[in-house]
Parts: sequence; structure tokens; C-alpha cells
Amino acid sequence: MVGNSAPMLPGGPTSRLPMHFFWLLDGSSSMEGKKIQSLNFAVAEAIPPIRRTAESVPAMRLLVRALRFATDVDWIVREPTPIAELQWQDIAAGGDTSTGKAINAVVDELDKIDVRHRHYSPVIVLVTDGRNTDGKLYNDALQRLMAHPVGRKAQRYGIAIGADASIEELQAFIGNDKTPVFEARNGDMLADFLKFVSVSSIKVSSQPSPEMADAIIKDMATEARTAKEKSSPNSWVF
Repeated sequence: MVGNSAPMLPGGPTSRLPMHFFWLLDGSSSMEGKKIQSLNFAVAEAIPPIRRTAESVPAMRLLVRALRFATDVDWIVREPTPIAELQWQDIAAGGDTSTGKAINAVVDELDKIDVRHRHYSPVIVLVTDGRNTDGKLYNDALQRLMAHPVGRKAQRYGIAIGADASIEELQAFIGNDKTPVFEARNGDMLADFLKFVSVSSIKVSSQPSPEMADAIIKDMATEARTAKEKSSPNSWVF
């Protein structure tokens, strides 16, 4: 869902409004080997350009959290961490794909956002190489997210790793046909997509009008389509 920049809080030009940013990262058994290595590399490579982009928006205070989901959820970055202070710790692979637990964990954090104060639309980026393994829990968690007063207004993005990722599930998570699923067919594409999606989401939130934000979403859709057309459908190399 497209988010727009929020007006400054009273207090003058030094006031910064928070933007809560979440990475939901698949750490299931199917990610073992080159996939999890590529994912760790992609996150580490994305942090510097995200930091630069956030710093270019004087009114924004970007707060990052990240979790690994497998059989259970592990918070890699549990507390809302200013992007300037973020340092990545590599995650390992092993377990099921409990996407529903991951979504519920994020909604629990969204519950803590004080909606009486202005803030930028949160960003939630889901990265996975498969389908959820928690069935009804996943469906209930997705409904909970979409019904949440903050969650339903959040920007939600999906990155598919490899041929077995469920595009349908990721599109349902996004909940907006204008926003594409990015299909990473190798490690280089994954790194490019994670950086591009994360940086673009900050730009979307910082726009002063829905029209300008929509223009960035259109550019994202073009990028996803062009990358898919240029890559071989058989180039699932990790």
C-alpha cells in the first residue's frame, strides 16, 4: 500500500517523525547453502544505501527491525534501531517456513506504535523461497495484519527467492496489484532487489502527494518486469 509523507510534529524543523521498517527473512531449511549466504550478503549490502536515503529526508527517523522465521521466529534486530546504528548479524537456515508466526510477530510490534502521534507509513519487506507451512495460522495472521489500523496502511513488499517461492502468497501479503513481487533468480538479483525495494520504500513514504508516490511504485513495477524479462527462466542459481 502506498504511504505518503506525514506533516511535521509541532516543534520546528528539527522534529523527526519515525518510520518503522521491518525485514521478514526466511531462514527455513530450503534456504541452506547459497541462498542464505546470498540473503545475508544482500542485507549487509543494502544498509549503506538505505542509510544515505534516510539521511536525505530531514523529517524522517528510520527505525529498523529484522526477524528470521523458520519453525519459530527469532528477532535479529528486536528493538527499533536507528539506521545509523544498524549492524547486520548473519542468520542461519534450518526449520519450517512459519510465515504466519512472522506476520503475527510484526503485528505485535505494530500494536506498540502510538497512533496518537504522527509517523510515516511503516514498511514491511517479506523475503522467502517457499510457501508457508503454518496453514490456518498464516491465513489468520494475514487477516490480522490487513485489519490492523497501522498494518493495513503499511507499505508491504515481497521478494521471491528461486523457483519454489509462492508468488500468490507474496502478492496476497502485498495486497496491492500495482506493487509487484520481485522474483530473484540468482544471488545478484536478490542483492539488487533488496536494496532497490528498501530504498524505494523510503522514497515512497517521503513523497508529499499520492501521485508522486504512485510514480515510484510504477517505476518499481517496471524494474521488476524488466529484470524478469532479461533473466533466463532456468537461471535459478544460488
